[in-house]
Amino acid sequence: MTVSKDFIPRKDQDFDPWQINLVEVANTNKSSWGWSAAADTEWTLLTATAGQKKKRFDDVWAIVKSGEYTAADKLELKIARKSYKSGLPDNIEDTSIRIFINRHIRYNPLVTDKQKKQLGMHVKESGKATPAIPVEGQLTGKIVKSEHLYQKSKVEVTGKIGVGLEERVKEIQIFIILTTIDVKISPALKDYDFDGIIGRGLYPRSFDSADEGKRAWYYARKVFKGKNGNYGLPSDPWNEIII
Repeated sequence: MTVSKDFIPRKDQDFDPWQINLVEVANTNKSSWGWSAAADTEWTLLTATAGQKKKRFDDVWAIVKSGEYTAADKLELKIARKSYKSGLPDNIEDTSIRIFINRHIRYNPLVTDKQKKQLGMHVKESGKATPAIPVEGQLTGKIVKSEHLYQKSKVEVTGKIGVGLEERVKEIQIFIILTTIDVKISPALKDYDFDGIIGRGLYPRSFDSADEGKRAWYYARKVFKGKNGNYGLPSDPWNEIII
């Protein structure tokens, strides 16, 4: 297998056995890795949903590696592999091998270095124990203060004490959407707009007089350190009527 600085092989003939092994190793060990229900759902989408991600790649790769394929098959292979391998990092509703590993495996202290090597990931040999970086705790938010044209939200990380950011977290972003008061179910997260960065667990927000009587919906997500700026899972939305 071709070895590169990137832990994901470049050539399709190398990538295929690598991804098969990754999925097999993860399925064998995931029960001990403390994944949330959301992570399990994401894993199913990534690896076991017909026409999506792995299954889409598997289907078209079987055609191409047979040697009897069309130009359309080659194009589909390129698109399917990109979706499965890299996805859309800026889309919180998307996933891929790279996105999933950064969200749920790379910084998970329950995943050992030995298991990471078995997954086909690069592990830095430092001679020191890997720092105990907390599993990405779920973000939760709630309104703690509501006054005339003003709301203050508090965002916390499940299982974390204190207000400082976790070691691998660069910042926590807040997204918002305003709806009419009768909307009781959160709009799709893709319809929210980025609103700002939270500071020390609190997020104050002022509104215009035209917003009075509307419902403000919020959600939060983590941005991890590193040049790729990987995102954590979004929190469950919270809301409050603007008074």
